[in-house]
Amino acid sequence: MNFTYFLDFLNSFHIEEVEIANRVSNQERFARMVLDNSGDLTDRLTMETNRRQAMRTARCVRILGKGVVKVVHRCDDAKENNVLDLSGCQLIQMPDAVFHLMRNTSLVTCNLSNNVIAKIPPKLFLNFSMLTELNLSGNRMSVLPQEMVACSQLQQE
Repeated sequence: MNFTYFLDFLNSFHIEEVEIANRVSNQERFARMVLDNSGDLTDRLTMETNRRQAMRTARCVRILGKGVVKVVHRCDDAKENNVLDLSGCQLIQMPDAVFHLMRNTSLVTCNLSNNVIAKIPPKLFLNFSMLTELNLSGNRMSVLPQEMVACSQLQQE
């Protein structure tokens, strides 16, 4: 997988831990305001802030990396059983990398439930027109793309 696909994966996740890790505490903000004009203290504060930001970034990459690995493993499983289960992966969108990884696979079932997806890409239905089951429950979408008609095999439960 090339770096572009990896970045696409990272941008496809919504992980609350990452948001929390990136928040600057009120104590840090206050310390910056108070100590901003006192030379040596400012330098130490800047170094400490940079160190904390580096630690937050490393933690975020570690968390997101686990999410990418999880999705890649599930795509690998789907290549064998034609069932893609990306439920509970905290996706905010369907990563383009999934389409790349699954390019020669005829999916029968796709489970995207319990994510935070607001929009399904039309190419899901164009690339996987043999779908018989699609679970989109527990997401944030309000409309489905017109291209969904390409999946004439979809069954209603």
